[in-house]
Amino acid sequence: MISNTTDKTIEYVLQRDRELPENERTVFELGMLSARQKMQVYDELVSADETGRLKPGALGTSCLRACQAGIRGIRNLRDIHGKDTSYRARRPGSLVPEEILDAITGAIIELGQEIMRLNGLTGDEAAAGTPAGGERGNS
Repeated sequence: MISNTTDKTIEYVLQRDRELPENERTVFELGMLSARQKMQVYDELVSADETGRLKPGALGTSCLRACQAGIRGIRNLRDIHGKDTSYRARRPGSLVPEEILDAITGAIIELGQEIMRLNGLTGDEAAAGTPAGGERGNS
């Protein structure tokens, strides 16, 4: 097993910005989530029905939680007046302020899904209807 580090980050450009000149692209710095944050996102991403089988949960809420915890910085983010409103987290694990999330509302699903992918949270277990706790073989 390879241990997780919340210091690891990647740079991400939204699909719609990739055609823009490099100096006009908004660049998001996305990071690894802590164990607690991962489980909070996972709890939104999947849920168990009354039989214990996993089922898909609330994608929007899980993406919002992933963005709150997983965005470490944003460069070249402009408000409607063209003012730079870039963001930098104080430390890994800091939650992104609401006003920043409000400014990127149209990107939350794409960014949240990328943060979940980066952190190994796919929700595939729910899509497969896996029992909570997984399949156990007989030994």
